[in-house]
Formats: sequence, structure tokens, C-alpha cells
Amino acid sequence: MFSLNERRSQYPHRLAVAFGPPFEASKSLEAFADDSAGWEKTASYAEVTSSDRKLVFMFGGQGSQWYAMGRQLMECETAFREAILTVSSLLRDMGQTWSLEDELMAPEDISRISENYIAQPATFAVQYATAQLLKSWKVHPSAVIGHSLGEFAAACVAGIITVKEALQLVLTRSTLQDKCPSNGSMAALGMPEIKARELLFNLRLSATLDIAAVNDAKSVTVAGESQSIEALGQHLSMNARDVFWRVLGTNRAFHSSHMEPIKQPFQAAMKIVQLNPQLSKIPMYSTVEGEVVSGQQLNSDYWWRNIRCPVRFYSAMKHLLRDGYKQIIEISTQPILAHYVKQIALQENLTEQERPVVVATLPRKRVPIKEQHKCFLQNTICRLYTMGFPVDWTLVQGSQSARFIRSPTSPWLENSFWYREQPPQSTVHPISSKETLWKPTHPYLAQVKMTDLYSGLHCWETEIDLFNFPSLKDHALIEGGAVMPGAAYLEMAFAMVKDEFVHTSGLELGDVKLSSLLTLPETQVRSLRLRLLKTDKIDKAQFHITSVQDDQSEIILSSGNISVDFLDTKTNSEEEGDISPFWPFTACNQVGPAVNELIRNMKEVPIEGFRELTQKYGFQYGGAYSIIKQTWHREREGLCLIDIHESAIVQSESKNYVVHPSILDACLQSCFIPLGISATDEKSVLPVGFKGITLYHVPNTNQLYCHVVEDAKEFGKFDITLMSPSGRVLLTMREFRIAELNSTPRRFTSDGLVYEMKWMEENLQGQRAMAPNLTCLLLRDSSLSQTS
Repeated sequence: MFSLNERRSQYPHRLAVAFGPPFEASKSLEAFADDSAGWEKTASYAEVTSSDRKLVFMFGGQGSQWYAMGRQLMECETAFREAILTVSSLLRDMGQTWSLEDELMAPEDISRISENYIAQPATFAVQYATAQLLKSWKVHPSAVIGHSLGEFAAACVAGIITVKEALQLVLTRSTLQDKCPSNGSMAALGMPEIKARELLFNLRLSATLDIAAVNDAKSVTVAGESQSIEALGQHLSMNARDVFWRVLGTNRAFHSSHMEPIKQPFQAAMKIVQLNPQLSKIPMYSTVEGEVVSGQQLNSDYWWRNIRCPVRFYSAMKHLLRDGYKQIIEISTQPILAHYVKQIALQENLTEQERPVVVATLPRKRVPIKEQHKCFLQNTICRLYTMGFPVDWTLVQGSQSARFIRSPTSPWLENSFWYREQPPQSTVHPISSKETLWKPTHPYLAQVKMTDLYSGLHCWETEIDLFNFPSLKDHALIEGGAVMPGAAYLEMAFAMVKDEFVHTSGLELGDVKLSSLLTLPETQVRSLRLRLLKTDKIDKAQFHITSVQDDQSEIILSSGNISVDFLDTKTNSEEEGDISPFWPFTACNQVGPAVNELIRNMKEVPIEGFRELTQKYGFQYGGAYSIIKQTWHREREGLCLIDIHESAIVQSESKNYVVHPSILDACLQSCFIPLGISATDEKSVLPVGFKGITLYHVPNTNQLYCHVVEDAKEFGKFDITLMSPSGRVLLTMREFRIAELNSTPRRFTSDGLVYEMKWMEENLQGQRAMAPNLTCLLLRDSSLSQTS
């Protein structure tokens, strides 16, 4: 999905599914395809019909809080967690002795989330954190609206008040409301505001009950004394049974005369807070005023009316919809306002095209806690994507590594991809003289490809990227980024020999060509195909390594010949130097007389100078490819100490390779030592090939020495010897050649190139008549307006 969304055109008909294990995606897609009942719960589908990108953040009020609200988002989303920690720190600075994190993570049996002095700050914190998470994904609001308590988060997001000011207001509000009469109650009443007021007047309940909220044209909330609420309910049950009535689970009568006792304490507290409201950065639709407010009028008097006066949600939402906002994200601890928005749209007689789409965020509490994050993604990102909102998938991925994969370029090209919960322990290998069970123990031999029997051809495919091979980030050109080391192709050849030839005491690669440079862009996958073709001679073979393009064409990266020496199985393989086993590395680094003699006759080159030299020739080596620890030189000669302790990655990976590419590349880097003596100009060079490479023994010491001799007659030709500290020759490279980049007859692989179309103006001489009997077909895009 990441690759499709980032690299392919997006079409109007869209389907999105949030899932954990892949089988969940399969079930959701099957339910959608079969049109099974309830598929809408796990999949989002829509046709993009508008380019409108104006989003509204709609913040709910209190009452829907519960003990595990936002819990999994704290665990899974960094931006959400950081926002919660910010609010928690402010609460401690304001003298609160309870911990926000502890309350949000507390088990249900000891949770205090229903306590007003905790419920309101916690609800604000979750709303603020949700908004910050969406904004971290570049999901920004064009307007905001809040219901009662939700206005504090709305004002904060609109830039009218700071998060600290909002939290001070919420703390003051919740603390004082706890001191209000505890005999209050609230209830939802399905009746227009005017009729509700008439009913209260006729029942002589106006003195004890108030209209606390007007949620749509036919729904209000009443608040006041519990006895009066009970009396009103009894009246409706006997005289108006078709009228909706539900008592809310509160022990305070918010937005009613029960709030009057805290008016003076609230105003006194506001003098300490010293609010400094700013002009709003985006429109805020006030549910106190019922219309748009500028921002600066949100002073202490405004916030008192937010406590005492009825919530004018119906009026504010009417203004918002009339201003053309059609995409609303509800930021509540549970979705509670979407129903009212839909009712208002119907009551205002909005057409199908004018009706808003309300997107939820946090799910209802009946959803299992472990499903919260998945539901959040389904509710937000999946819905927004299917609505046509431009989602930045790299931000949604967050710290999770994402990488591009190759996908079919033709809509009719079908490929099968089998998913397994656990990878198989072994794979059936094509018939050969070896055992029938094969385990892919080498990183470069990931997948065996079937070939014709008895043809002598063996083939593997592997995918190379910077996620699965992170050390490759450290092999880069100063101008061009990460590139595949030529040394890696040598290791691929070694691996193929090890896999296809048994009991070998040594091997030689001949006429090795490094034909093309393979770039490794971030998050992109390169598909490589490795071939080994045995000849009619039992000890000879050829190898080819290619890069497979999207159209299945191939670019040759490297090729060469292979010769092997077979070990007499009656002798001790270790003594004879069998290259087959992966020998464990040892700490035996005692320098022998041969190496000491070389060091004694050379002059040491500071390692910093050597690093500058590699950059001078166009390379940028990171830790995994900077394992040369010391260097020495004399005329046309160089010596270096290779220490795998210089890189933890190389240390951990060495056991998986015949000779780790970093060690082989260090041998190639040693050529910069003799070059550096006479070098004056900066020039970029690349390896182009070898006449021969002989591997006598697999290196098995943590430190190695590499001796290089430059050809006296020809620039860029070297002989290289890799030795153990004792002076034992492990590997030789004969006539290794490099060439300057601007003179190198090699190709870059085309995947990394970008083509640009540019229209050029041309002056036409005179008018040209159309050819006789010429028929023209004019095509018009459906998005263009009709022309006459």
C-alpha cells in the first residue's frame, strides 16, 4: 500500500483497510467483495467527487470519558504520547498531585476518571493530543468548533489561547464545579427548544430546570434538580411516550442555575490566570455565541458563559454548514456529535452534495482496547484517504521503516504472493548432487529460482534495500548517495560457489567485470538476479549478476569466470583451507615477522588523512565501511590494518558471509594509499574490474592486513594481498583496475532517473492544409468543461 500510494496515480474509487496481521486485511477485503453485512466496520470505501480540502476539527464535551480512552495511542503514537506528557507536566507545575499518565493507564476497578476534577483535564488532554497527532500527519483544520468542554481544545488549536491557559481554565472550571450542588441531574429531550421551554413553563418547572444545550432543531438537554428531572420524565412517560427521553449519568446540573454559586470564585480565579486571547488563526464557531468569534472576545466573561449558558451547538453548526464546510473530524473520547450533525444537515434541507461527512477518531469503549489504534487509523486516515484527502504516508508510518516494492505496471498482470505466518524451516532445492533440503543461510541467496534440469544453470533472486541491508547506507558517493559496493558482487560470486560446489580448498574468479553502477535510493528496493552456469569442466563455471527492471529487462552489474580446487576429503579440511565452513572469528591478532617487516619499511599515514583522501576520490564512507584503522605507505605501495571492531554491524554480520563485503571493500580502499602520494586534483573514480581474484582461506581473525602495490606503468592498476596478522595470505586480487568517473564506459541503472517533459515554442511558417481524406478523433478529459 505504501508503494502504491507514494508512487502510483490515485483514482477516484478508493478502498482502505486498517489491519494488524495480513489475514485481517484478507477478511475485510473478502467481506467488501462479497458485500457481507457489516463490511463498513472494517473497510472504508468512497468515490472522490470533490477537491474540497477544508477540514473542521469538532471537539466533543464531557460525559463520554472512560478509563482506557486513548490508551493504545499512547503506546503506539509518539506525537500523541508527547502531547499527553506535555499536559501532564503542566498539571504538576500547577500543583496537581495526581498523575495524568497514571489515570489514563489505571485499571477500571481503581480508575477515577469519572471524578469531575480528573475527567475534565483528562478529556481536554486526550482531545489536545489527538489534534496534535493529526497535525503531525499534516492533517490541519480549516475551522474548529467545540461542544461545552470541547471549546477549550478548539480555542487552543485555533491559536486563541495557549495550551497552558486552556489547562488553567479547565482546572478552574472542574475544581469549582465540584463545589456546585450535588443534587443536580441532566437529561436528553427530543423536542425543539421553544416547545421544551413551553413544556417547562406549563409544568411549573422553569424555576428548577434550564435548557442546558440545543443540539439540533429537535433535540435539547435539560438540567436542574434531580427531583424535577424525575418529574419531567414521569410526565413524558404518561403523556408523550413518543418523545425521546434519556437521563444522563451526571451528578451535576451543568449549564444551569446550579452553576451560579461559583460565578464569583471563577471571576476571582480569572484575575490570577490573566488570559491574553489572540485573534484566531482559523475560524472558531462558538457554541456560546452560536456563530463565528474573532478570538479576542474569548475573555474571562466568555468562559463564564461557557459554564453557565446553554450550549448553542445547533446554531453554531448551522453557520458552519452554510459557510460550505463539508468534512468534519470529531475529536471526542467517544463519537457523540456525529448524529446531531447529520440531523442538522437533514433539517436544513441540504442536498446530497452539500451534506457533511463526519469522521470519527477514537472508537467507542465497546471496542477492545487492543483494537483502539487500528480503529483510530480506520476512522481517520482510511476515511480521509477515501474522501480524497492527500495523506502523507511517510508521516503516518512514523518510526516504522517503510520501503518501496515493485508492483505490476499493467492492471491485467497478475502475480501470486503467498503469505505465511511463519517462514518454512527448509525449502526444496532444484535437483543437484547436493542434499534435497536447502536453507537460505546467505543474505544474498534469498530465493532459489527454478531452472531447466541438467542445464548446469543455477539461479537466485534477492532484493536489496537500505532497510534489510542497513550497512549499505555507509557506502556512498559524495555526489549520488548510497551505491552498491563492487565488493558485494565478489561476495555474491563466493556465495554461489559455496552453495554449488562442495569440498573446495580454494577458488578463483577470473576476468571479473564491474559493468554498471547500482544506486540505492532511500526506501526503494532493487531486485537482483544471480546466475551461475557450470561448464563441461567440473571445476569451471561462469557467473552473471544483473539488476531486474520493472519490465523484467535486466542490466548487467557484474560477470566473470570461476575456477575451483577440490579438497581431498580424506585430509583435514581445516589444515588444507576448506572455504566451505563459516569459521568463527578469533581475537588472535599477533603480528608476524612478514607484516612487521612491511610496517618497518613504510611511513605511517594519519587515519584522518586517509579519510580525507577517500573523499577526494568521490566516496563518503560511514561506520560499516570505515573499518581501516591504520595506514602506511612508501612509493607505489600501501599497507592498512583492517579491524572489524571498528563497526558493530560488521562484527554481527560477518558470520553470515564468506568474506564480508566491508572487508573486501576495505581491500579496494587500500588503493587510495599509493594514489594519495602524488594526487593533486580531486577526481571521482570507480572500480571497473579484476584480472583475477583468488580466495585461499576464509578470514577468521578480527584484525587483517592488506598490502597493495600500484602498477608503475599504468594509472589505476593494482595488485592486492589480504593477510592474517601472522602473514598468512588469505586472498589476492590481481590487476584490479579503477577509472575516473567521467571516462568510465559504464552505465547507471535507470531506476533513479527522473524525466521532465518541456514544451518548446516553434514558429510555423504559413498555414498548412490538412491532408485529404484525413479523419481526426478528438478526445476530451471528463474533468474539462464542455465546449461548444
